[in-house]
Amino acid sequence: MLLYELSKFYAINGFFKTINSRLVTKKCVVEKKDCFICAICVFFVTLQEIRFCIMRRYLFVLSACVCASVFAVGQQLQMYSDYIAVFAPTAVAQMEEHGIPASITLAQGLLESGAGRSDLTQRSNNHFGIKCTSDWTGKTTAHDDDKLKECFRVYDDPSESYRDHSLFLKRNRYSSLFELDKTDYRGWAHGLKRCGYATDPNYPTKLIKLIEDYNLSKYDKMSLKDVEEPSEELKSRYVNSMKKKTSSSLPSTTTSKTAQKDGSQLITTKKSSSETGMPELPQKQTMGSISERKIRSTNGCKYIIARGDDTYAVISAEYNIAENRLRDFNEAGRKSEPKRGERVYLQHKKNHGSQSTHVVKAGETMRKIAQEEGIKLSKLYSYNSVAEGDQPEAGQVLRLKR
Repeated sequence: MLLYELSKFYAINGFFKTINSRLVTKKCVVEKKDCFICAICVFFVTLQEIRFCIMRRYLFVLSACVCASVFAVGQQLQMYSDYIAVFAPTAVAQMEEHGIPASITLAQGLLESGAGRSDLTQRSNNHFGIKCTSDWTGKTTAHDDDKLKECFRVYDDPSESYRDHSLFLKRNRYSSLFELDKTDYRGWAHGLKRCGYATDPNYPTKLIKLIEDYNLSKYDKMSLKDVEEPSEELKSRYVNSMKKKTSSSLPSTTTSKTAQKDGSQLITTKKSSSETGMPELPQKQTMGSISERKIRSTNGCKYIIARGDDTYAVISAEYNIAENRLRDFNEAGRKSEPKRGERVYLQHKKNHGSQSTHVVKAGETMRKIAQEEGIKLSKLYSYNSVAEGDQPEAGQVLRLKR
């Protein structure tokens, strides 16, 4: 349209200039008097020149807008690419531990944190907009969301937010998602909306677009050792861009324990990253660290080995088992939590052991023996006529069957 108007202007302007020039030369100049036709030509030429000046201004403004748009698109592309490169190792680590596609996690992080630039994320390292719950004992911040001044969780490190997000999706509400293949990002995106994760009807479309625009699905096929860690140059650029936006800082603790979503999980961070905005990148896992979380079996009962920061609530979220059932499987009281290295059963223990007897070792308790042998504690007390709460002596032979 603009080119059409310009061409039309030049054609008309040229026509009137030609006529005016000839008339002035042949008549007005010779006769030394004004010509009515010349006046008309001058008027139209002047009018066309005015139109041209206006069109030039419009062209300049349009060019400026196009340049600004191109710059903004390039800036967003760089911002999103940096975020992906920084947090891809964290997302893949969560995928290996919890089974949530890394592409989905990264897309949700991009969308919900504005690639780490949202006000809430800047103030709290909260990349997924996770709100406080009654069991939350960590730091908090007020942020306007559905209501004014709602309570949101604050993390010392962005990786804690990623882990919290994984535990959130391990709730029963989202159990159907884990029946999907981890490479089926479309199924996951639509499944999140179907399970009620978001009210935005376009939420799945937005996630899918991010995944396809930035090729995030490639991370669904990677293991942690295959993911390239961000370079020092990238880290520096990401940190500097974060510092430009943020105006507040979080407490820089050397060691903190933070209760986590849906399970009061305690995570210990050795150093706060609130000053840098960089996540604590997950370590490449060794065979030893992987085997510790494998599901094992004794006496036909499945169990895992508890970590130092595990609670029954955390394990229940990880394995999609109601916390009260998990405590029942392990005959654990409401206030007790598993100790590091202790067996945590994922199903009911048996009424009898696989062996006939057990010789008590120094320091062993009735509970420890019951956990080691995969037998119900109540049955162990009953078979040996031991009062509940009493403990055996070293060398004592306990019966594991009736």
